[in-house]
Amino acid sequence: MLGIEWQKIWRNKFMVIVLIAVMLVPSLYALGFLKSMWDPYGEIKNLPVAVINEDQSVKYNGKTLAVGEQLKHNLENSNTMKFSFPSQKVANKGLSDGKYYMVLTIPKSFSENATTLLDEHPKKMSLHYSTSLGHSFIAGQLSKTGAESIARTISKQITQNYAEAMFQQMQALGGGFSTAAKGNQQLAAGSQKIQNGNDKIATNLQVLATSSLKFSDGSNTLTQGLGQYFSGVSQAQKGSAKIATGLNKLSEKMPSLNTGVSQLYTGSTNLESGLNQYTTGIDKVNNGASALNQGAQKLVTGSTAVNSSVEKLSHGSNDLNTGVIQYTDGTTTAFKASEKISSGLTQMNSALNDAGSKNKIQQLQAGLTSFKTGLDQLKAAVNSSSNNQHAGEINQLTSSMANLAGNITTINQYMTGTQAKLNTVAKEQHLSDQQTTAISNAILPTGVVTSALKEATNNLSTLQTRLQTLGTADENSKQVQNGVNRLVDSYGTGAETTTVYGGINSLIGSVQQAGDRTNKLATGATQLTTGLSQLDQKSNQLVNGATQLTNGLTQLNANMPTLTNGINALATGSSQLNTGTRVLSSNGKQLNTGSQKLTNGLSSLNTNMPVMHSAISQLASGSNQATAGLGQLTNHSNQLLSGSQKLTQGATQLSDGSNKLASGSQKLGDGISQVADGNSLLANKLRQAGGKVSATKATPQTYEQLANPTTTKHSEKDTVPNNGTGMAPYILSLSLFIGAVSFNLMYDLVTPLKYPKKVMSWWASKMAVVYPFAFLQGALMYLVSVVIVGLKPVNYATTFGIIIMTSFAFVTIVTALNLWFGKVGSFLTMLLMIVQLGGSAGTYPIELSNHFFEVVHPYLPMTYSVSALRQSLMIGHSATADVLVLLGMFVVFTLIIISFYMMKKRKLKKINYAHS
Repeated sequence: MLGIEWQKIWRNKFMVIVLIAVMLVPSLYALGFLKSMWDPYGEIKNLPVAVINEDQSVKYNGKTLAVGEQLKHNLENSNTMKFSFPSQKVANKGLSDGKYYMVLTIPKSFSENATTLLDEHPKKMSLHYSTSLGHSFIAGQLSKTGAESIARTISKQITQNYAEAMFQQMQALGGGFSTAAKGNQQLAAGSQKIQNGNDKIATNLQVLATSSLKFSDGSNTLTQGLGQYFSGVSQAQKGSAKIATGLNKLSEKMPSLNTGVSQLYTGSTNLESGLNQYTTGIDKVNNGASALNQGAQKLVTGSTAVNSSVEKLSHGSNDLNTGVIQYTDGTTTAFKASEKISSGLTQMNSALNDAGSKNKIQQLQAGLTSFKTGLDQLKAAVNSSSNNQHAGEINQLTSSMANLAGNITTINQYMTGTQAKLNTVAKEQHLSDQQTTAISNAILPTGVVTSALKEATNNLSTLQTRLQTLGTADENSKQVQNGVNRLVDSYGTGAETTTVYGGINSLIGSVQQAGDRTNKLATGATQLTTGLSQLDQKSNQLVNGATQLTNGLTQLNANMPTLTNGINALATGSSQLNTGTRVLSSNGKQLNTGSQKLTNGLSSLNTNMPVMHSAISQLASGSNQATAGLGQLTNHSNQLLSGSQKLTQGATQLSDGSNKLASGSQKLGDGISQVADGNSLLANKLRQAGGKVSATKATPQTYEQLANPTTTKHSEKDTVPNNGTGMAPYILSLSLFIGAVSFNLMYDLVTPLKYPKKVMSWWASKMAVVYPFAFLQGALMYLVSVVIVGLKPVNYATTFGIIIMTSFAFVTIVTALNLWFGKVGSFLTMLLMIVQLGGSAGTYPIELSNHFFEVVHPYLPMTYSVSALRQSLMIGHSATADVLVLLGMFVVFTLIIISFYMMKKRKLKKINYAHS
């Protein structure tokens, strides 16, 4: 039974092909994955990166610094990445489309920031880079690492430049130290001289301190005395100021007083004369007061009648105000109508007096005259000869008659058109029928002229008929002469308005008069419009005046009671005045006597006024001078007191300061001695420091050391030449597990080909296929990985053994799950594979995964296969522990498989396999 499974396989060629294909699945899986990620870091040179240089060069220490341009040049010659230098727009589009994995931008202030290291606020040199992790996370991380590496390189170069500049400054500093040493030696010598001078100052300061104490006591006494003195001066100054003010005012008023006394004297004289006149006139006033009293009584009687009249006048003013308002409204309406009439007459004037109308009238006048002349000639010719001889004249007259008839027709049309224009203007300007008729009579011919024109038209028609008759009459007929005579009589003269000639001539005169009248009417209408405009503008003033008049009369009417009361009061007062004037008349003699005495006294005062004025002026001048002197003394008293107080304070401070200066001078002497010693010591040390600094020699290695003072030393104990080798343990383990799953899907490991007598024989027959498959798939994958992929294990044999052990373990586990659970087992194997993808620590350390994978990590088969292969492929340590775990899994799941067959064996019936 052991070889029965293989016999069946060999008989079924398709199954052979299937098993070979399934056997190659791990090899193909490993080949595809490992080759795709074999050495991505070695291919970074092919990673496309766009570089945008916006940097602007600067001047630094007399040199042009262009860090951005230098970086661009270095990147052009670098093969670390595939650098290109497109425009900003192309670079951004390339990053969005996945053409570039990074856009590196050198900002315009890159070089400028490189010069700010020694500034108070230095600025960092920032490289801006943009990545698109969505297109490739790994590429984005690699680009980021590249950008940081570039930044470190630039930082190192800038630091070297600064270090070189710093050492150059140190050389200059060495010379400065030597110069400073010489200067300090001179300071030491000068300090000794200062110490000698300070000793003399200390001795004199002791003398100054003793004298200052005596000076301080005297200044205190002086301050107290000055305070008492200036208190009295202040009081005297205030009193003097008041006196001076009074005298000044008196002096200023003296001229006025002198003039006033003189005027009083003159006035008293006039008063005396006037009083005489007054006493004489008081009698007259007394008489007048009596008359006034009588008139006031009459005024009281007449005020009642005035009051009634004023009230009537107030009512009349209201009517006047209403009439004025109506009048102004009428002027406004007349002004607007006048504007319209003026506009219409202007249009009519243009129609009647234009050049075309005048030209037609002149032609008509010339035609009338010419036709009259022709008629006269015709009449004379007819009377003197035969008609046949003047047929030409008759024809000419006939033609003239036709022209004259045409002109009359034109006149009729002109009159009709003028009447139509007049009607149009009247309608547009909204004129009344009366206005329209008046204008029509003014500018159009009268009825008589119109009738004459009609009669002339009829006569012209008759004349034309007669002329035609004359032209065809017999030369011996008497009718020719009679016709011509009647024609001449019908045509008439210019003075006969009933004939053709006279009617037309009268019409022409009427038309010309109409033109002149229209012109005058237009001019008058314009003047009327202007006058009405002015009247309309002044109407507001007229209304305001009427309103003011009404208001004034209203106030007068309201105040008439007051006026009446005043008149009554006037009557009462006049009675009292009459009584008073009687008293005044009786006391006139006493008034004259007193006036005489007043005149004598004012005469004496007027004589002595100049002497008094002079004395007051001198007194005021002296008082002003005294007040000014006291004011100055008072104004400066505070300064003098303040100065005295400051003098006292200064004396006290001088005394204290002198003591302190004396004490400080002694200390200064000690300090100067120490300074001299210190300067000597400093000069020696500076001389030594200058020599050491000058002896310092910097080399490029020195600059390199300052720019990069620390470095790292990497020692790798494992052999991992590339990314593919690092990923191989994970990929190989996963490939073997996928191969085990594929095998269980394609091969029946349950059904025996014949009835098994023993469980182990059934198990052995199936395992006779499983175990060779496990060995072959592992061996083929090993060969492909080493020969084709290029995998180089640290230990080839151990790696092969681990691969075979892993293949056996995985096939056993997958087979056990499929046997016991069938289709569910297939699902469980897929689920187990998914969990192992994240929990076996094949790509990242398990510490970087979440807690779930950390928990299941120790229980996953791939955990141990990955760990074992890492030992044999790269680390080189023993993988015994991991192999033992895999071996234990193989044994455990083999027993589970055997238990499955034992369970199935009890359910098998021998009869089902009788044919075998």
